[in-house]
Amino acid sequence: MESLIAYTIPFSGLKDGLHLFDYQVNKAFFECFPETLITDGDFQVHVELDKKPNVISLLIDFNGTIDITCDRCLEMMKLPLNGTNQLLLKYSEESREEAEIVYISRDLETINIGKYIYEFICLAIPLIKTHDLVLDEECDESMRSFLEIKDNSTPEDNPLWNQLKDIKLN
Repeated sequence: MESLIAYTIPFSGLKDGLHLFDYQVNKAFFECFPETLITDGDFQVHVELDKKPNVISLLIDFNGTIDITCDRCLEMMKLPLNGTNQLLLKYSEESREEAEIVYISRDLETINIGKYIYEFICLAIPLIKTHDLVLDEECDESMRSFLEIKDNSTPEDNPLWNQLKDIKLN
């Protein structure tokens, strides 16, 4: 978790108004989250912190790529991702989190946004990750030919289907 220290913002010393932060997210960042599908990545993250007396608004914008396995051919690929998410920090008696709102105590002087950057990147990953999403890349040719052979088989060609046709359910 030592790598996440760089993503700590000391907002208590900041004056009210807009403040800008830029971060580089790489493999060391993703290694802080061991239960992840993301093994490596490279992102530019831009954070706009708008501090007001009762609320702090964070606009987190990221752009980059992750190394992830293709769902079709199981080959590693660089998947481009980008997104913009907003996070509100509101002062409250008790600390808790909701979807886009984090309630913090007035005594808190810093906030580490590493966890939120990670979550926003994960939310940007599509459900189906294939080489079709990356320009100028195609699935592994040997795997594609294997899949095409399997896709062209019909139930009539398979002897298991012939055995199932003989079953009488009466």
